[in-house]
Amino acid sequence: RLACAGDGNHRSSIGGLLFQRGASSAAAPLPYSKVLIANRGEIAVRVARACKDLGLDTVGIYAKEDAGSLHVKRVDQAIEVTSATPGPIAPYLDVKEIIQVAKSVGAE
Repeated sequence: RLACAGDGNHRSSIGGLLFQRGASSAAAPLPYSKVLIANRGEIAVRVARACKDLGLDTVGIYAKEDAGSLHVKRVDQAIEVTSATPGPIAPYLDVKEIIQVAKSVGAE
């Protein structure tokens, strides 16, 4: 969630903790450093941008059909995922595969 304070400064809230954009990590340490974005399209692009604003590394997943998509280009690391179920959306719904990818890259 992003909130705009009365002074116009943007702040991000993750898990109920408040982090100010550009604040030093010593002042407000983030609870993690690498995030796996298990989505596609504009939502994934926005999440990647917010993570970068917070200084987080990003890992995105993509189906073969989405290899050239913008959300794949906006993350630090992109990993192709597959599914036994045919279609371009099925890999994004394969929870076991997504969790395995997150663990393999050290993402939360």
